[in-house]
Amino acid sequence: MEKKFNYKLYKAILSLTQENLHISLLKFLEKSYGKNRVVEHEDNFIYAVGDIPICLVAHLDTVHKQLPQQIFYDKEEQVIWSPQGSGHDDRAGVYSIMELVKRGLRPYILFTWNEEVGGIGATEAAQLLTGEGIDFCIELDRRGEKDSVYYDCDNPDFEDYINSFGFETAIGSFSDISLVCPSWGCAGVNLSIGYQNEHTPQEILYVDWMMNTIDRVEQILLSKDYDKEKFKYIENKSNYWSNFDWSKWGFDTNSKDDEPANDLVYTDYVYEKDVVCDECFNFVPGYKIIQVEDKRICEECYSNLYSYCYICGNIYKEEECPCLTGKVEIYV
Repeated sequence: MEKKFNYKLYKAILSLTQENLHISLLKFLEKSYGKNRVVEHEDNFIYAVGDIPICLVAHLDTVHKQLPQQIFYDKEEQVIWSPQGSGHDDRAGVYSIMELVKRGLRPYILFTWNEEVGGIGATEAAQLLTGEGIDFCIELDRRGEKDSVYYDCDNPDFEDYINSFGFETAIGSFSDISLVCPSWGCAGVNLSIGYQNEHTPQEILYVDWMMNTIDRVEQILLSKDYDKEKFKYIENKSNYWSNFDWSKWGFDTNSKDDEPANDLVYTDYVYEKDVVCDECFNFVPGYKIIQVEDKRICEECYSNLYSYCYICGNIYKEEECPCLTGKVEIYV
């Protein structure tokens, strides 16, 4: 089966409200799985019982207050974006799960509502569903290319197994599996699905990254080379961050100082403690800080002041980008 990116489908997913996407996915799953294998809990979740004992998870909401009015797809660079904010977080996850189903795979599926405002749908799913028949969960709701995030699930066997498919352990704060997996008693991971700059108008999707993750997840779904008894949920009873290898993120693990090494440039959320924003000078939680070159910028300032330049590929304050100020020649 030829595995091409279906831009028409993806654009349609980006253009739907959470409510209408729920309706469309319900019809899709009932047709693919049969009505007797799909459970709908209105305004909270859709759940499909599969033949593969792995549950794929994605959420239907986005942080953006309006739907994208203009959607651009650079086929050469394989990048999708919208000036209004695209909603790739987590419509990329939704598309990916649909793509895997279209390839003939039938894993368990959980589509949730309102992850971005506290995991409301996942909370309901954790309370109303037992997770019976599921060995482990894979959420497709992580920025980047190869990240695997396990949150408070401290299961080394599971982590080694997932990372053997080409992923690398990273840190994260929250996703739906943070609620679902402890309740169901199974291990879970959140995998990169190709977007960057989430929660901002500069959000972009690298299509190749997303398609690579889809292919890797397909391999995981087809593999039976694991002992499900080893993939139970094991709670990390210590501080989540204390066991993480901070040296991979530029921190001197031999120092008591939390500052990153000076020769590294950060483009991710890496600070555990409250940090001062270099634009508004307010203290904000570290997970809401975005590093832009040598500045630490809070999400609000980043959204209001910074833009992603699709000519030079860098992040600038709009008035400072050489491409936009005519300081460089642009060849089309």
